[in-house]
Amino acid sequence: MKFRTEIKPIVRDLKVSHQSKIMAIGSCFVENIGGILKTQGFDIDMNPFGILFNPISILNILNEEIDLTEKHLIDKGTHVVSLDFHSKYHHPSKEKFRQAYATDRVKLQNNLKNLDLLILTFGTAWVYEYVESKKTIANCQKLNDRLFNKKLLDLNDLNSNYTQVLLKLLQGNPNLKILLTVSPVRHIKDGIIENSTSKALLLMLCQHLKTSFPKQVIYYPSYELVMDDLRDYRFYEADLIHPNGQAIQYIYENFSDSFFSDKTKQLVLLKKKLNAMKAHVFLNASPAEIALHHAKMDKLALEIKNAV
Repeated sequence: MKFRTEIKPIVRDLKVSHQSKIMAIGSCFVENIGGILKTQGFDIDMNPFGILFNPISILNILNEEIDLTEKHLIDKGTHVVSLDFHSKYHHPSKEKFRQAYATDRVKLQNNLKNLDLLILTFGTAWVYEYVESKKTIANCQKLNDRLFNKKLLDLNDLNSNYTQVLLKLLQGNPNLKILLTVSPVRHIKDGIIENSTSKALLLMLCQHLKTSFPKQVIYYPSYELVMDDLRDYRFYEADLIHPNGQAIQYIYENFSDSFFSDKTKQLVLLKKKLNAMKAHVFLNASPAEIALHHAKMDKLALEIKNAV
């Protein structure tokens, strides 16, 4: 007798290896999975401008449509943030903010031309429009609610805009693969029904892009793994919003079975062993024992380097 709907890994033609150049942009779920990839030695750049929850803010990053006017740059006293980015991306002054963004923008565009895999994770289709500029923003930066209007994004506009940006990306990098996923994080502050509506819209966007670019776009079911496979609040944090460590690990293992070769899986195991050795805390060990441990660690690091 079966008690759950298990989503088995689908072995993909696309293989993610330690030689792959990867960038991941989107919701905090990017930080969860991307963080594991990072610790296991993968070449991944995560959210260069901080966490982005909605697809328009991601689109603005890719299209370089960032508002650097006084309206969107907010002086917090000790630092400056932008309505177009997460608060993690901040600088000491507006001038330094513009200078830093100009540098980071060029770096991003150069990276996009050399990527093997771009991961986009959509969190919510509910967005806030800044009344003064009439533009969709990424983060309210704790400004007064009255300065913003909340709205649900239009699917037809998203389909059209994302089709255009993917064509642009693929023109600059014909070998690029794009992995789309919808975050399983529940945006229930918008409302239960509203969250379901939002996720459905994002899933429809992914379906449209997968159909429009069948050779370049892959949909990965992280949302379905939590909602339809695990399907239990014990796989969420105490806030009942964010998937917990057990759920994240389950998704990562499914991901690795889908996209890693046997060689890459072996390298991951070696990297885990090396990380454990680095984290080891000595208690009353002799100098000879410590030296032996470091020698073994250096040997393993060299083995990993040669294998990559």
